[in-house]
Amino acid sequence: MTVLEFFQMRAGSWMTQRTAHTPQAQKAHSERGETVVTFLPPDDGAIAPVLSAAQWSDKTAVCGLRVEQNGQTVHLVVTTDGEFVRQAGNQPPVTGRYRFSEADGLHLSSEQDGHHCEERIWLARPNICMKTGLIDGMRTATAFCTEVRRVGEPKSA
Repeated sequence: MTVLEFFQMRAGSWMTQRTAHTPQAQKAHSERGETVVTFLPPDDGAIAPVLSAAQWSDKTAVCGLRVEQNGQTVHLVVTTDGEFVRQAGNQPPVTGRYRFSEADGLHLSSEQDGHHCEERIWLARPNICMKTGLIDGMRTATAFCTEVRRVGEPKSA
C-alpha cells in the first residue's frame, strides 16, 4: 500500500471516540463525534492554497485529505519529498516530515511553538482507524483516537 492508497482508504464518514490526557494538569477528557474525510487528488483545487500558505509553491503534492469534525475543517497535504503541511481553517499552517509504511501506517512529526509533535495514524482494519498523538515541550499532552467507518444504515424489517 502507498500513502496515496492509504489516503483513499481514509475517505468516508467515521464515528470518532477520542481521549486526551495532560499529565501536568492531571486532567483527562473524552469526547465522541462525527468525522467526514474527503480524499483530495494532487490536482484538486483545495491543495494549491494549502501549499501556498506554507510557501511551498515549488513542492509537488502526492495527495491530500479534507477532514471535517466539530465544525472545523483541516487540510492535510503530503508531498513527494516526505514533507506534509496541515492547515486548520485560517490558522497558520503546520509543516513537518512524514513517513509511511503499510505495517506501521502514517507517521507525522512536526515542531511548533517550542513543542515537538508526533502522530501515528493506521488502519487496524479497513473500517477501523486508530490514531495516537504526543505533544512534548513546555506542556506535554497525549491523545488516542478510534474511528469506526459508517457503512450505511441498517434496513428495517
